[in-house]
Amino acid sequence: MKRAIIVLGLMLGAVLVISAQEADLVGPWTAFRAIELSNYTLSDYRNPPDAGDLPIGQMTINADGSVTSDFLDFDEWSFEDQFLILTDGSRNAFFVPRVMGPDTLYLLRVSVTERNREVTHIRVDRPGSLIVVRNP
Repeated sequence: MKRAIIVLGLMLGAVLVISAQEADLVGPWTAFRAIELSNYTLSDYRNPPDAGDLPIGQMTINADGSVTSDFLDFDEWSFEDQFLILTDGSRNAFFVPRVMGPDTLYLLRVSVTERNREVTHIRVDRPGSLIVVRNP
């Protein structure tokens, strides 16, 4: 009985964390390519105009399931099984959101291979991963 209560509590906690992540995605974001941030220097920090091309664009995730962005071709989003899925009608992009801070998310891009409607491989696509910071 004690184990069942502990397992139930852990499952409830996981569900609350997942739903909190989904609800926390709605809003305006500034996106950065994760692989390019390693080139950010103290000089860029001290002279922000020099780092003007560091953000790759703006993205707004709306509560109605739509996405507006000046750098992504996707126009819809959904959240299923811990994946943020961006779609444009004919193709999907899968991201695994990880919280880095209160207003900062790491969107780890993964490629999913299917055969006969069964997932056969999931691979990390590091160049496609993003760090997004919520706009004030």
